Amino acid sequence: MLEPKIEIDHIKLLNNVNKIKNRLDNNVKMMAVVKSNAYGHGMNKVSCTLEKHVDMFGVGYLEEALVLCKTIKKDILIMGPVYDFDIVMKHNFVISLESVYQFNALIHFYGSNLKGTDKKLRVHINIDTGMHRFGVSLAELSEILNILDNKYCHNNIIIEGAFSHFASTVNQHIKLVDGQYKIFKKAKTYLKNHYDGKLIYHIANSENALDTHKYNENMVRIGNGLYGGMFLKNPVKTERIGKIFLPIMSIHVVKEKSGFGYGFKSKAKAGTRLGTVKTGFYEGMGMYKLPIGVGTTAKIKSIIKRVLKLFIRKEKVLYNSMSLPIVGMVNMQFFQIDLTGTDIMVGDFVELTKEPLFYDDSVKRVHLLEGKDEVNY
Repeated sequence: MLEPKIEIDHIKLLNNVNKIKNRLDNNVKMMAVVKSNAYGHGMNKVSCTLEKHVDMFGVGYLEEALVLCKTIKKDILIMGPVYDFDIVMKHNFVISLESVYQFNALIHFYGSNLKGTDKKLRVHINIDTGMHRFGVSLAELSEILNILDNKYCHNNIIIEGAFSHFASTVNQHIKLVDGQYKIFKKAKTYLKNHYDGKLIYHIANSENALDTHKYNENMVRIGNGLYGGMFLKNPVKTERIGKIFLPIMSIHVVKEKSGFGYGFKSKAKAGTRLGTVKTGFYEGMGMYKLPIGVGTTAKIKSIIKRVLKLFIRKEKVLYNSMSLPIVGMVNMQFFQIDLTGTDIMVGDFVELTKEPLFYDDSVKRVHLLEGKDEVNY
């Protein structure tokens, strides 16, 4: 069957890990962020390759942790809110404590299920340093720590770390990053007054961890940096590990100058060789993500570039390093490319230079070792 496929190169993945680790100080741990199916690359197999090379894994939801724990043994932090404390405890996950509401639910669970037992629930406290998405304020943190002291929960509710999330990068908005970090350092002071043991602190993501060591604390969270390029002042030459290959399903030669596609709005000269490619909106073709953590100028440039691509039709696919223009409108399941002057046939594959994150999980992921052999676990 001719089906779209995404090839994941695990040698490039390991090379990326090594390049990133070489940029970090030796005492800094690395959390591999594998949320959203490892950014579309396939969470379980990617994590199996990474397990010996990282210290911890991060996911967004409890459901992701339940899938991941079937294949890896290292600690998993669930970064989004969790209320199923019994399931978390059963699997020894680490939860994010991010609101007073969640904390009250946790205290209720402690009184009903943990008090007087040797059961333990592991926690990283999420500090709100300005994004106001998740996290507790400094005042709320102080209140939470005092309640934990008064209830003598320390033997059951184990505070192992604290973290936050930068809203931008040092490359684009260093004042904003510095402001958030100052709040995080105050939170560290509160925590050190309550806990003698060394906690795990992490706030720096891929770009901020690698452009400067200032924010790295004793652990960093590396997500997009594992899978490809980053916006860095001091580049780390990581490579894109996922390649999307799409099959040619049909080829038609235009006999005379005419329109084609929906509404005949696209035009083709006589002799144009049109190839129909199997993929469309349903699989994720045409989806677009605005750059995150960049300034207004960069966003405007990105939007202009996108508009120009839509109207001037400069979007392309690759075939053996040859660029082939995408023509006409992308449909629900297909789009067309100009094959004029090539010997490409039905059944050949072209490469779409797009991130796998945008492609539905139903599209087959082929995991490669040394560029040719499927990884088996």
